[in-house]
Amino acid sequence: MEQAGLFVIGDFEGGLAIWFSIGDVREGEPLEPKILYDGGDHAILYRSPTEPIALEMIPKEWCAKLLKAPEVRVAEGQPENSLEYVARVEKVLKIPAVEGKIKILKAS
Repeated sequence: MEQAGLFVIGDFEGGLAIWFSIGDVREGEPLEPKILYDGGDHAILYRSPTEPIALEMIPKEWCAKLLKAPEVRVAEGQPENSLEYVARVEKVLKIPAVEGKIKILKAS
């Protein structure tokens, strides 16, 4: 696992959005992005099937909203030059263990 940086979660146009700014996370365009979430304080964002990013320490006030959200807008990079896409939220009973390289983002 590789500590990569911080993320921010918040309201965006009636839904949820996640923003993070770290240059080495963005490796090409997202492919079928999704978030695996079990209602706890962490989730896994898959930019693509082989590119997982752990979202850790999700603030309690956002957990219920994330659990109800069908999708989340994701923005990567600096505001003036960000890559934006929508990731569907997939509810799971327990987040599975991730094998291989995974980047870790903590809530700020």
